[in-house]
Amino acid sequence: MPRYAIIDHNSGYVWGVTDAANPAEACGLIDDEVDPGNIRSYDTHGPNSAALRGGGNGYYVHGVPNGFDVTDGQDPAQINAVERHKLVAQVTINDESQAL
Repeated sequence: MPRYAIIDHNSGYVWGVTDAANPAEACGLIDDEVDPGNIRSYDTHGPNSAALRGGGNGYYVHGVPNGFDVTDGQDPAQINAVERHKLVAQVTINDESQAL
């Protein structure tokens, strides 16, 4: 199963790292860990999409190797380590009232 690292568009911090079938599922798994019970839906966009350029809530999703992890999502070195991996998608949260 692919492994993904999620960077929050608004904060620029690493939101989490998880194994998932696809980028949207990865975002859902991380959101459920942070804020369980809050139902969200997601749209997946290509890595070069303009989906997040105008603001809004969403994530930059990077493919990372098995075993890759982040212990401090606000640490610049760890953020840079994620950003060195391939950006595979941008994922937007459909209902902004449900965003974290």
